[in-house]
Amino acid sequence: MMGAELIGALCRCADSLFNTTTTPESASLALNAASILARSARDGADDESADVVMAASRAHMASDNSNLGLAHCLAMALETELDIGHDLAVGVLMPRVIRFNAPIAGDVMKRLAAALTVDPGDHDPEQIAIGIETALFDLYDKTGFPRYFDPEDFDPNLIPDMAMAAGRGLYGEGYLETPPTRQTLIPSPNRRRATIREGEELFERCFA
Repeated sequence: MMGAELIGALCRCADSLFNTTTTPESASLALNAASILARSARDGADDESADVVMAASRAHMASDNSNLGLAHCLAMALETELDIGHDLAVGVLMPRVIRFNAPIAGDVMKRLAAALTVDPGDHDPEQIAIGIETALFDLYDKTGFPRYFDPEDFDPNLIPDMAMAAGRGLYGEGYLETPPTRQTLIPSPNRRRATIREGEELFERCFA
C-alpha cells in the first residue's frame, strides 16, 4: 500500500505523545518526526525517501522512549485476531484516538497541530483535534491510504470482540478486572483511560 509505512511512522509519533510516560525529549523527537513526515506526504515522497526513513527512525526512538498508547493497543487486537496489517490498523484508528484524547491533551494537542501545520483557531482542544483529524485524512487521501476499514476485512459485527481483545493490553498486562466487562479499563499508558465500551465506540467510528 502506497505510503503505509509513512503513515505508520506518523501514527507512532502521535500515539507516543499522549502517554503518562512521555518525556520532553521523546515529545520533541515525535513532533520533529511528525513535521517531516507530514511534509513528505504532502510532497508526494515515498516510503523509501531519505527524509521519510530518517523521520521514521526518530518516530521509533520517540515511541521506544515513551511507549505506545491507545491506538496501538486497539490495533494490536486487529492484527492478532484478524491478521490486519499493522500500519493499516493503527493508521485508521489514530485520527479517532486523537479526537478521543482532546479533553486531556492541553498543550500537546497544540504542539501536534503546529507540527502538522494545522491552524489552532481559538485554541479549543476539541476543535484543534478536529483540525488534526481533517489534516490527517487529507494526507491519507494524498498517499492513497484508506480513511476507513473495509467491512470485508473487519466485519463490524466483531467490534465487541475486538474491543474485548484490546482489553488484554498492548504489553500483556491482562485485564484489570476478572471477568472483564464493557466498563473494564483497557490497559494503556494513554493519559485518558478508555473502557472496553469506549474502545467499541472508537472502532465504530472507523467505518464509513
